[in-house]
Amino acid sequence: MTLLEGRTELSAVPEQGHDPECVCLDDLIRMYPRKGQTAGSSADFKRLLREYQEAEGEIVDKYFAKHFEAGVVHTRRRDGLVGRKSYRIRMKYPGEKVAAVQPEFEAALWRARSMEQQTTLIVSGRPRRMLLEMLFSVVVYVLGVVDSLEGVQKTAQQDGQDVTEHSRLCIRKALRIARSELARLQQLVNEAAIRSALRHYVLGLFLGGIALLALAWTTGRVPMFEPTRTQDLVRAVAAGGLGAVISVMIRISHGQRVDVDPTQGNSMTCLAGSFRPVIGGVLGAALYVLLQAGLIPLEIPAQPDDASYLFAAIAFLAGFSERWAQDTIVRSLPLPATASASPVPSGSTPDSASTTEEDAGPRGRTKRPRVR
Repeated sequence: MTLLEGRTELSAVPEQGHDPECVCLDDLIRMYPRKGQTAGSSADFKRLLREYQEAEGEIVDKYFAKHFEAGVVHTRRRDGLVGRKSYRIRMKYPGEKVAAVQPEFEAALWRARSMEQQTTLIVSGRPRRMLLEMLFSVVVYVLGVVDSLEGVQKTAQQDGQDVTEHSRLCIRKALRIARSELARLQQLVNEAAIRSALRHYVLGLFLGGIALLALAWTTGRVPMFEPTRTQDLVRAVAAGGLGAVISVMIRISHGQRVDVDPTQGNSMTCLAGSFRPVIGGVLGAALYVLLQAGLIPLEIPAQPDDASYLFAAIAFLAGFSERWAQDTIVRSLPLPATASASPVPSGSTPDSASTTEEDAGPRGRTKRPRVR
């Protein structure tokens, strides 16, 4: 789907996916009444405008250049069965005319096109509408500067004046403003993409909580241990998942960064969020088993109630801090008996080892006798 289009020849190629019998943006640009140019009447232009809106959606805002054939429209239409509103920006301009004034102007327009496509992929809802309105303003500003310079040059040629220096100052100032605004909009696009991904991540947390409840219920039904220990294991699973959810909620409420990738898609982001409570519950269960096995050097209270509180607390900490839980699990692994001993190279012999000791530096003054 082409939303922002730049053509060097406006009438050369119709819009992508456009029905030749329908009105396109090229028709509107050619029929726009311009002073001193052969164009259609205002009545014809209004008729084409109504037909264009029937085909492409309601026009929220529009701009047509007065001194050369260029235009941009911001449309809104309802898509799908639920009638969701989708906003689009369509633009046509003669690339050689814009580049002749200043190549950076065309670069700014293509950067705006790239940002518009980026918002289509990773931003939705009201933030996307706001960003498109801002992008539309930047595009209109750039085309308006080119249009005004074209009009000034035509007037100056008729009067025999030289406006080169004035045009250079206007171009320099316009480029500075356009670049600054596009940089600010790019930052807003990135922030909006992260917020959109974060919403799907939180939705995944809710779905992961449901999966965690199913996991805890299944754990309680499977007779793996004694009834008391099975209840403690269920509490550990629930406490670990709760700790994971609380950790994410604290980060979001404090404005801290949550690692989400807005480019991986809404489904994958939601799936990643659903993993978080499940991982917390599994880590909580793992630490419970390690405590019961005596692999973690922590004294378990003799009273069952006190032990249950301890297991739930450790499981909550495991879900709250996954890194701490992983480090604890790694440190609890039993080391082999030869782990602390230095390995002997496969090609070494006792004779070669003793020879090495004899050939040592000044510190190796005391030599041990060889064993024959």
